[in-house]
Amino acid sequence: GRFIVRDELFVVGTEPGPRALIPDDKSPLRLRQPHNGLLLAMDPRIPDESEAFPFLLNNPPPAGTVVWYVDGQPVAKGHDAEEYVWPMRKGEHTARAEVTIASGEMLRTEQVRFVVK
Repeated sequence: GRFIVRDELFVVGTEPGPRALIPDDKSPLRLRQPHNGLLLAMDPRIPDESEAFPFLLNNPPPAGTVVWYVDGQPVAKGHDAEEYVWPMRKGEHTARAEVTIASGEMLRTEQVRFVVK
């Protein structure tokens, strides 16, 4: 069968609530979104400073500290933060996350490249 993948943009405050994550111990930590090669478009009906895109982890460990990176720079840090709402900017970007778990071990996602037009 064929799968249709669709990316959606939401005005800050109108995005759907958090989804329950099914833990998968076999899956390494990775970004659910953005994914490598993602193409996003700014919505001309929304002021640029109001547009945002949620970055999501696939299965963040509980009690972890997450640092989100965009274009190689840390942009946000939080505890138990499976999501970071990134203020969109036009251009080519990279994203990744690092999670430090209670034992002190650091888990890193692969870096992904994406474009905002």
